[in-house]
Amino acid sequence: SRVKNLKDLFGEELKVYHSMRKPGTKELRKVLSDMKSRPEKTVIIGDLFFTDIIAGNRMGMYSILVAPLVDISQKWYKRLLGKITIAAYLVFFFTIGWVFRLGRLATPHLFANSVMDIDFDSLKESGHRLVIFDFDNTLESWGASTVSKEKRLLLNRVERLGLNILLISNGKADRLGKIDEELDTIKVISRARKPLTFKSKRVLKDYGVPPYKTVVVGDQLFTDIIMGNLLGAYTVKVEPISEKEFFWTKLVRRVEGILLSKMRKHPEVEALDK
Repeated sequence: SRVKNLKDLFGEELKVYHSMRKPGTKELRKVLSDMKSRPEKTVIIGDLFFTDIIAGNRMGMYSILVAPLVDISQKWYKRLLGKITIAAYLVFFFTIGWVFRLGRLATPHLFANSVMDIDFDSLKESGHRLVIFDFDNTLESWGASTVSKEKRLLLNRVERLGLNILLISNGKADRLGKIDEELDTIKVISRARKPLTFKSKRVLKDYGVPPYKTVVVGDQLFTDIIMGNLLGAYTVKVEPISEKEFFWTKLVRRVEGILLSKMRKHPEVEALDK
């Protein structure tokens, strides 16, 4: 009812959608389908980080954050109230607001039981060009120093689809160096310090692939998924292959479990449509 006047004003000249439930992306996906557009070809402009910008970033859109509109024709105290609102928002965003942003950054676009269950054909058709895999407990069990025949076949199939592959791990160079030699056509980056993005950004630049055409696959929310979301990539969370891992990681898994129980209810974790 509140946007009815916009429909009356523009008629059929401008599409008007309402009740979008941002930062969820379910309704936005329907809009893009109706408009025959794709996330990487779409710009979203809004004044709220926690609705407009998060929704756009999760879908891989180009997002622009603008200051909330303050009408100069309004009385001085209303204009002052508007500026106070903007200031309060900025204080919130750069203090406790980071807690909320962290939760969103740790939310993947898609959940899968394992890398074998991921529809790479669909990802290729969606315009993605590069797949970044974590290694430990994503491709192989934690601490593995070789790649199994099953996973080699998977990587070969993904390459045949025309997708580039990159392995980025926080593991040590001596162990992963052997895997780098073993995987002749696939580059392996060790000591990546995920969720920091400086190494992954450098590699993306070398490959000439923009973040929104990149897929990040990993088993940990606070390293792999946050890194991918910070990049602006499409993120896929898989279940860890084994229970064997660092003591610290086991503690973090408990926090992950709490977040995961809530994330699975969010509509924005759905996969991209073909």
